[in-house]
This record gives sequence, C-alpha cells and structure tokens, in this order.
Amino acid sequence: MIPEYIFREYDIRGHEKELDNKTSYLIGKAFGTFLVRKGAKTVTLARDVRRSSERISNAFKEGVLDTGVNVIDIGTVPIAVLYYSIIELKADGGAMITGSHLPKDQNGFKLSASSNAMTLAGDEIKKLYDLILKNDFEEGNGSEKKKNVLERYM
Repeated sequence: MIPEYIFREYDIRGHEKELDNKTSYLIGKAFGTFLVRKGAKTVTLARDVRRSSERISNAFKEGVLDTGVNVIDIGTVPIAVLYYSIIELKADGGAMITGSHLPKDQNGFKLSASSNAMTLAGDEIKKLYDLILKNDFEEGNGSEKKKNVLERYM
C-alpha cells in the first residue's frame, strides 16, 4: 500500500525506499490518467542528480507511457529547465524527479499538468492518490523521445 502522507500539498515526496519501482510506476500511471482526462497528450520529464532519481524516473515514465501520454525525456537538469521545456516544446505538462532541499535519501515528484508550467497542488495531488486507490487508470501506448532543450545554448 502506498502511504498517503507522501502526497503533500505541493508535491509527492518520501524516502527513496517508499518510492520503489511499483510506487513510482503507479504515480506515473495516475499522473498520465489525470493528463489524459484533461485532454493532454505530451509531457516533458526531467530528474536531478540523486542516486535514486534515474530509477524513479524510469518507473514513473513507464506508468505515464502506459496511459497513452507521450514523454519527452530531457534528462538531468535543474527544475527551471523543466519548466522552460514545457513551454519551449509546447508540452501539456511536465514532471521533475527531485528531492530538492531534502536529505539525500529522500526524493519526490514536482508535477505540472498545464502548458504554462503551473504545478499541481492540493486537491489535484490528492486526486492522484485517489486514482491509485481506486485502480482507476487510462490505458494506452505513449511514445518516448529524448531531447536536449539546452543544445542551442551550448
């Protein structure tokens, strides 16, 4: 069972052991379902440099793809680049796997379900938890591509 307390007011976060592959996959599947029901088709995905971020990102991405949402993986970048990527790539939202200021054994998800990069908060995050509890998911086959959104600046 996924602990409800990891679904916070402005993000989803917990100890890296709580964010195992199954939990990360289900969060991705809930986020993808939330997006599909808003008419979204594509999101950008990024991660920070924590040792658990790539594993969590990969499991999360599989969940999103399994709802039919397309993922543009922009790799390991600061969160500001994720927000930039949503607008630059005309995506319908984005996800950042990051523990931010938390201790190194913590990690989490900052999620955006809009083209203007506004993050999910409050009831929207709770909806993701409810989708998981109800096993109420969309099904589909999204596609994945990788993109370096900073290449023109290098």
